Amino acid sequence: MTILIEKGTKMITKFAIKVHEVITDTKTGHSNEYQPTYFKEVVNAISDKIEGAVKREINLKDPGRVSTTQSPKVYFGTRKEAWEVVSGLPATGTLGQFSYKYTYSIEPFTYGYANHIGWTDVNPYEIVKVISDKTIEIRAMDAKKLPWKAEWVEGGFAGHCTNQRDQKWDIVSNDDVPTVRARLRKDGYYHSSHGKHLLGESPRKFYDYNF
Repeated sequence: MTILIEKGTKMITKFAIKVHEVITDTKTGHSNEYQPTYFKEVVNAISDKIEGAVKREINLKDPGRVSTTQSPKVYFGTRKEAWEVVSGLPATGTLGQFSYKYTYSIEPFTYGYANHIGWTDVNPYEIVKVISDKTIEIRAMDAKKLPWKAEWVEGGFAGHCTNQRDQKWDIVSNDDVPTVRARLRKDGYYHSSHGKHLLGESPRKFYDYNF
């Protein structure tokens, strides 16, 4: 996959396939149109126990249904590349008594950050330079904790924080911090000497008080 970039910039733009899905109960005729989600893969509805020529014949008759996620997990480098994939996706699918109708659109995502993902903590990193379609130069950002009231209950080793998602941080760049290079791997993360990084539209800091 080629990511749409200009070498030397601080931004990466990727494209995701947005799936618009209408599910109909064929027994009652009732239909529901769901909130758009993002394409992950095409899943065939037949049993994995069916083997050989019979399975291949059923696969030809049943294009399968589209598996999606709430946030994009599969990206494409250009709109053209995404539309080429859309051209091969099913317009309909079935699962038991339910039928599926799909329409598709393409949504761009521009990222300027590659936040470090720890076991449960997240630390902010900014993209300093795009080296190639698989390599970026990144730098850790300073994060200063802002006032917020943590709520604790008994539990764990020293108590359990029930509202840690409310924590707030002031995140700023620090040009004195050395840069490191991170390379995209098959797992979808960028990996550096500091660990794995996930592209983000904004810097993010999270400290897990309960770990």
